[in-house]
Amino acid sequence: HVASDASLLKSKMGQADRCTASGSRVACLSRFDSVVFVVPSPVSIAAKLASRVIPNRICLQRSRCASVAGLLRSRAAFCSGPSGLYRSHIFTSRESGFSTYATLNDASIGAKFSLSPAAATGTATSLSEASLGGPAWDIYSEYPSLTSPEFEQDVKILQVLIDRINDLAKPVADAIPSAASLGVTEASTIIETLHKISKLRWEAVPLASNLFVFASCESSIDGKNATARALIGRIQAISSKLQQSLQPASLFLLRATDEVVEAYLKTPHTSLETYEVSHRRKLRKHVLCLEEETLITALSTNGITAWGTLYRNIAGSLQVGLEAEGQEPKTVSVATAAGFLDNSDRKLREAAWRGIGKAWRTHEEACAGMLNAITGWRLEVSSRKKYPSFLTVPLHDNRMTMGTLNAMVQAVDESKWVGQQAILTQAYALGLPQLAPWDLFAPPPNFGLSSDWPGETKYSYQEALDKIVQTVSEVHPDMGEFVKMMDQNRWVEARSGESKQPGAYCTVFRKSRTPRVYLSSFTGGNQDLFGLAHELGHSFHDWVMRDMPLAEVSYPLNLAETASIMFETLLQNKLLDSASTPQQKAQYGWTGAEAAAAFLLNIPARFDFERALCEARASEQLNPEKLTGLMVQSWEKYYGPALSEMDPDFWMSKVHFYLSSVAFYNFPYTFGYLFALGVYAQRERLGDEFFPAYVALLRDTGTMDSEQLVLKHLGTDITQLDFWMGSISIVQAQVEAFTDAVCSLIPLDKAEELRAELREIKPPT
Repeated sequence: HVASDASLLKSKMGQADRCTASGSRVACLSRFDSVVFVVPSPVSIAAKLASRVIPNRICLQRSRCASVAGLLRSRAAFCSGPSGLYRSHIFTSRESGFSTYATLNDASIGAKFSLSPAAATGTATSLSEASLGGPAWDIYSEYPSLTSPEFEQDVKILQVLIDRINDLAKPVADAIPSAASLGVTEASTIIETLHKISKLRWEAVPLASNLFVFASCESSIDGKNATARALIGRIQAISSKLQQSLQPASLFLLRATDEVVEAYLKTPHTSLETYEVSHRRKLRKHVLCLEEETLITALSTNGITAWGTLYRNIAGSLQVGLEAEGQEPKTVSVATAAGFLDNSDRKLREAAWRGIGKAWRTHEEACAGMLNAITGWRLEVSSRKKYPSFLTVPLHDNRMTMGTLNAMVQAVDESKWVGQQAILTQAYALGLPQLAPWDLFAPPPNFGLSSDWPGETKYSYQEALDKIVQTVSEVHPDMGEFVKMMDQNRWVEARSGESKQPGAYCTVFRKSRTPRVYLSSFTGGNQDLFGLAHELGHSFHDWVMRDMPLAEVSYPLNLAETASIMFETLLQNKLLDSASTPQQKAQYGWTGAEAAAAFLLNIPARFDFERALCEARASEQLNPEKLTGLMVQSWEKYYGPALSEMDPDFWMSKVHFYLSSVAFYNFPYTFGYLFALGVYAQRERLGDEFFPAYVALLRDTGTMDSEQLVLKHLGTDITQLDFWMGSISIVQAQVEAFTDAVCSLIPLDKAEELRAELREIKPPT
């Protein structure tokens, strides 16, 4: 394709046209790619790059990209200075130094190429700031671009598979009314047809997933990407048609007798669906007729799904005005503003928090409309299907019982003082009587340590990665090798960008069975360190299941948090074990205190709000004022005296309330947090046997209910309060140690004041 793309290549080579310089540092913005390179010296860095690049890896030779245009679309790196590009050195992201920047940079800051579009806004970014940037991911091994023939080919294959399923499904649909009365002999033809549909299903599902994940990844790194937005809508519509085509087979298996279902599951490939089918049949009495089920699926594309898409589009384009005292006002994306919430400058944190709230309030009517529509849709479907509760589906999706949820919520409600103690201790450490909402992610203070131990510990991306590798390798070398592989394969996205979607996630390309991690930015604080560990934990979960059949790898949200929080817990305990002074114990205990507050206060407040929202929405539409009131009530219930004020705009700024694909995206986090602590507690007991036992547990998450999984691997009953209180006791011990460390560092009168406040919130023994 080089010849046909020659003119495009020529035009792109002249577009690195916006530069700022300060001394020997230059920040250059390539307009077509929105990527900034911050280098100590443009001439020397170009020479170093040129001296280290093997000629046959230059992109004009054959590369993994299908064409030069594909290379440009895949975020090719341009090294340029004030006069434009140096010769014609255009390299792919891998060859341009993403994995070798530490050796190219005289300062040896150990980071990947720093990508920060904000650097080209008028002042040069300092090298120390640039070193904190994260890498760009490689998703283009799946498809060269959104408009590539490979992407379109998979779309066509998916559509053909859907047509074939529809043709096979017609006699199955006709047999649904009599499914409950058919014996195995009478249903033999239908069973054979269902076997054929099953094979086509497992060809189609990975394709639909792959296409959607790729388009979503592109939208994540550029929320204004109109092509990605359009394709997400297109793939959602096609996926809806796939779901509709599979509906007859699904409904027949729900209504069929146990004997017919057993006959269906006897073949080698359908036997893999045994758990999935048996679990779905638990809700068989709530199934509607085929026409109604198909109608709900068809209408969801332009109904509940569209509202969720609208929210993501608004979030991706939302601009936040920052007006911090002593600083020039500026406008940034919501993702960039959120990155300031863990800044050491309290005035900047407050400005970011207030700016985010103000930006969302300009859309409060739209957000209220979306939230009413999403919640109303679910309540209507629940009513039509005669579910006992609006929690029936979330509990079923998480493969847990109401008894388990009630036991966990009771344990959390009785122990919320532990989270409040964590926050109050942080407040006194910061010299405050209470934290404000903008302080919830504040970094720890200096605690009187020497100047070579700053209060806000900053990690370059490589330093963070190395720390995670070192930590998890102590459990087993395979875990460390996995993290290194994620980096070497460029499966992590952590650049900063004004158009990036806020948040962090792990996703999987089902065709290649390879995970990807997305971070909206990497600024080097503890939040980024633990956020990276969290998402890598998710990726490890997917990785250890990569050889399993697709029918057995789908696990629920609550169990999904097991591996992610395990990585965080390992990292937290590694830091605490290395602490030898009260200052270090307070520093390293800070993140544990944040976790206690998040999982024992923030997540429960979200659950409490969503439950109150569903109860209120059943009888009326809720305007912004009522939604704000419900949000404040939930925060006050859990945060209580630990905060100086609540976050009234949280119902707008938290994306989880607007997910169209899943309701109550909250309690699974607390489940995962407490469950992971219970699993971690087995490490000392099992010794060298812990790693294989842990992997076995992860591999079972796709084929067992939560209660069965815990009983098998931990030998305990999670429907009982004792399990949850046992895990919370681990958190309590960590928070107590953190409080002791802080009290030994602050003035005696303040320590006594803190102890007195803690006695007020702690219930009698």
